[in-house]
Amino acid sequence: MIEAIVNFFKSLFSGKKTVNKPVVTPVAVASDKTTVEPVVTPVELKKDKSVLDESDFQMAADILGVEVAVIKAIQKVESSGKAFLAPGKPQILFEGHVFWSQLKKAGFNPSDIVKKNPELKTVLYSKWTKEYYKGGIKEYERLDLAKSIDISSALASASWGLFQIMGMNYSVCGYDSVEAFVDAMCDSAYKQLEAFCSFCKGNNLVKYMVNKNWTGFAKKYNGSGYAQNKYDEKLAKAYLKYIDNGQN
Repeated sequence: MIEAIVNFFKSLFSGKKTVNKPVVTPVAVASDKTTVEPVVTPVELKKDKSVLDESDFQMAADILGVEVAVIKAIQKVESSGKAFLAPGKPQILFEGHVFWSQLKKAGFNPSDIVKKNPELKTVLYSKWTKEYYKGGIKEYERLDLAKSIDISSALASASWGLFQIMGMNYSVCGYDSVEAFVDAMCDSAYKQLEAFCSFCKGNNLVKYMVNKNWTGFAKKYNGSGYAQNKYDEKLAKAYLKYIDNGQN
């Protein structure tokens, strides 16, 4: 007992501080998904937090066990390789049909909301359409309009950053709330890359990436409308471009 007390007071005056390591808990995901731990890597201070360098891409490739060219192809198709539109403003795309379903989950009646507020038709609709897309920084106008109804549902209904991950996927990306996920996406391209790695592992997407099965990946990652947007074809072309440039 005396020795324990002495050691305690020695620790107080030793000048060393105890650093609490982040606690990472397994994320349980449904159906064909596996239980994985969110990807958390050593944080490196970078001069420009809006871009990724080659070591970042290699880190992600090593974690997932895929080629660098695969990851670069995905971010190229999703966001043209642009993580931010302005400081603290990740590239986003707001999806009104997702907002419709998110509001229903939150206990709202989307039909009644639109009937009473016709001006909300540009951010709240039951089926997917690109009619109301504004693109670029103007997507934040749509997001802000949706946030006037319900903040969490609105944030969950936008896709974020380099890899355009929907906010509703915050849990499989390793975050306790959509707000925490969005804060991370606003922080750096590096955080966006970490989230992408977690998302791919948690949704069993790595096997498609390893085999360059672009159709399988596109269907899982981009939804049933991938064929209409030729998403798989775009991925294949982008991949070949990076391979031709010697980035594998």
